[in-house]
Amino acid sequence: MRIIDGHAHACGMFLNAADTVSYMKLNNIYKIILTAGEPNSRKVYKLPYLAKLFPGSRLIYVNNALTSVIIGISGMNRHIDQGNETVALMAQEFPDYILNTYWINPIEADCIQKIELFSKKYSFCMLKMHQCWTKFDIGDERIAKVIEWAELKQKPIFIHLKSRSRVKKFLSLTKKYPGVTFILAHLIGIEEFDSSIGENVYFDISCPLLHSTKMLIKAWNNFGAERILLGSDAPYGTDNLNLAINQMRIAGMNNDQIELVCSKNIQKLLNVD
Repeated sequence: MRIIDGHAHACGMFLNAADTVSYMKLNNIYKIILTAGEPNSRKVYKLPYLAKLFPGSRLIYVNNALTSVIIGISGMNRHIDQGNETVALMAQEFPDYILNTYWINPIEADCIQKIELFSKKYSFCMLKMHQCWTKFDIGDERIAKVIEWAELKQKPIFIHLKSRSRVKKFLSLTKKYPGVTFILAHLIGIEEFDSSIGENVYFDISCPLLHSTKMLIKAWNNFGAERILLGSDAPYGTDNLNLAINQMRIAGMNNDQIELVCSKNIQKLLNVD
């Protein structure tokens, strides 16, 4: 079974292109979708399996609050532009293995101009927005401009939401833009989703240490294996892909369904050969 890691960061074991490809070959990873990470950091985080103790989204919301504080103190969000270029160059060096995202700060006054310039210089497979790293409100009119750009260019939007109230705003947003593909990071707020959500929403199951099998079953039962995407969130966790696959087996998925999640869904979504 081929594995595509749909969400990882260019730091830790993926700090440079050569190390990334070596790790992929050792761990049966066919392709990887990289996003910016902690600059110049080789640190790999060994996280406890807290999702076994906290089966709902509360754990993720607590983690989000802590992440926001850490980012605010460290100022790592000032390096996102540098990170975007780093992963783009890594993808250029090994295009058969590495795909890159563009991490956008949607409330920057010149964010559309920046992404236009970037897209003329580099290719990328999707946009990323993260409410813990760059503080923005879903209802901000500047967000609409980014989403309209993504719709025009047919780029999926990978989005990390911070809180339950923002999940509810996101639900409305996905209905307003049915022509845009949204990927919800980490199953955040999956309890709030129901059958009214359109087929333009997919669910990332990266970092299974922070979301429970119960949350995975909720996504699977409501939306099918065809809408779930595998990811590691590495280097935040040391064996996340195998843990995620094991979680799918515990949930009751068969081999065909697991294969959809591990590679076929993202291949179809991104038109990956």
